[in-house]
Amino acid sequence: MDSIAAKRLIHELVGKGDVGGWKIVKHRGSGKSAVVFDAVHDGALAALKVFDPDLVEKSGKGVQPERIRRELTLRGKSHPNLIKILDGGECTRTGYLFIVMELLDAPNLASVIDAVPRDRIRLIISQVASAAKFLLEDMGLVHRDIKTDNIAITPDFNKATLLDLGVIRPLTLTDGEPSSDGERRSFVGTLRYSSPEYAFRRGKEDPEAWRALTFYQLGGVLHDLIMRKRLFEEFSDPYTRLVKAVDIEIPIVNSPEVPDDIVLLARNCLLKRPDLRLRFVKWSDFDHRQPVITAGVTAKEHLRRRFAIAQDSGAADVEGTERSDRLLRNTVQTMQCALRNEIVSECAGRDFLPRVESQEFQGSSSAVGYLLLTFQAAPAIGFSQALSILFKIEVLEQPSNVVQIGYAAAAGAPGLRSEEAADVKVEALFSGVFQAQVVKTTAMDVVYQTLDTMQQVSTATGARWLAGSIKEAK
Repeated sequence: MDSIAAKRLIHELVGKGDVGGWKIVKHRGSGKSAVVFDAVHDGALAALKVFDPDLVEKSGKGVQPERIRRELTLRGKSHPNLIKILDGGECTRTGYLFIVMELLDAPNLASVIDAVPRDRIRLIISQVASAAKFLLEDMGLVHRDIKTDNIAITPDFNKATLLDLGVIRPLTLTDGEPSSDGERRSFVGTLRYSSPEYAFRRGKEDPEAWRALTFYQLGGVLHDLIMRKRLFEEFSDPYTRLVKAVDIEIPIVNSPEVPDDIVLLARNCLLKRPDLRLRFVKWSDFDHRQPVITAGVTAKEHLRRRFAIAQDSGAADVEGTERSDRLLRNTVQTMQCALRNEIVSECAGRDFLPRVESQEFQGSSSAVGYLLLTFQAAPAIGFSQALSILFKIEVLEQPSNVVQIGYAAAAGAPGLRSEEAADVKVEALFSGVFQAQVVKTTAMDVVYQTLDTMQQVSTATGARWLAGSIKEAK
């Protein structure tokens, strides 16, 4: 709200009266549409927000009361990381619309983003996601404006609280029910932290769509924590650049100081397409109690996405021109090379492993490539026969480097031509944004486990490909 309106409310209310039975103690701050005061009622101190009556009038008589009504549905509902709603409505004495919340003496996350310790990122996003999940899954409400400005953080960075419930909205609205913003198709929120399908109204307004938006906004918070700057900060001026960036730019998220799984989660959350976002992100990914990525089975179980992936509807988008095919082939080849280098370098010089040879070839489409690893027979170290492991790499979305990787194994060294690879049934290994180090961790789990199984095979089993482990051949 403008400074004149804010000064008028401050002068009228501080120390001179009450709003809704709450005595106004002092001015705390002013926002775009309201003034916030410290207020007391029956000995309880709280934060009271009074909405600018002029803006209320301009937005339509029913809009702000409806928003307050939505917030009041959370009165008495408790979550440790969600701001508590205490009271609200229309003051009979002044006619002002107001909402009362618990008082938090803590800065917002945006104001201290540079000081957040790297080892607190996992805890912070876990707490914020837990509050968002409570709203969405338990209360049937979507926040719509999750960002670092709307998160309070304690000075020790151990507790985050999701704030500003002014634009919460039910997941579904009946035809006769008004939306919380007065217009069903109007944009409510912060453009910078809004997913493209929400910002440009390209998708449905159903529970899956709101979940996809929430994941994107949590990814925006993760981006700011990792990169220590606002999402799309470099595209802020002029505003038209920001609009375009939200639509097409792939945010850069990377830091050697942050665990790989947190970086990967941020990238998956910020995927432009909501169907891929929902495919690669689930609520448990935000849980700080989940194990950190390490070598071995733990990493494999943490990373792998075991679900059937239907033929991607966007595949046709990268076909049709020679240029798009060439770019896609280059992407696949880069991933093949990166995966090969990571695995071969890991295996080189290991006395307990047999010698490995690699071969790469293109699949039947530009989006598919194969990496074939052949471990030679080495009886002296317990490998009576050769072992082959085939990795299938399929790019689902080229701009974001979203991939699906599967694998199969065969006892022996079956000759495999590129045209035959498509007939090999593979088991899902990894789905998400390609990051060589993360994929290597998962792939090496497969290599070690399959070699371990192979070492226990004392007789020739025949060179036939089996999805995943070769244990069925024993």
